[in-house]
Amino acid sequence: MQFRTTSKSRRNSKIAQLKNEGYELCNQTNGGDGGTGHKLSVEHKAKLLKVNIGRKMPEEVKAKLLAINKGRKLSTEHCKKISLFRLGKQRSNKTKEKISASMIGIKRSIETRKKICDAWILRKLYKGQKND
Repeated sequence: MQFRTTSKSRRNSKIAQLKNEGYELCNQTNGGDGGTGHKLSVEHKAKLLKVNIGRKMPEEVKAKLLAINKGRKLSTEHCKKISLFRLGKQRSNKTKEKISASMIGIKRSIETRKKICDAWILRKLYKGQKND
């Protein structure tokens, strides 16, 4: 960690030195501080949204993001937030058909089928209790 601190302080002093020498830099801060807290107006956000709608991500970018996120573990807090967001939402018929089509041809062991069956039975029992 000490190395990062000295590296950051060197970078900050170099940026300050270049600014003092009259160079016009793109840096809004002396380095490593992030943005300046500038907020976009509603009109500007709408304009950006309009420009980016329908824009396709290149395949190489998709592959790079997939490689970065593969195997990434989500925190339990994040999983709970996702669960709460999805709670009560119904899948469309089109989505159900896609899921069904993707599952065709998958062979499951007897053990796995038993687990799925047990989970289905428990879900139906719980649903019945919930409605009473």
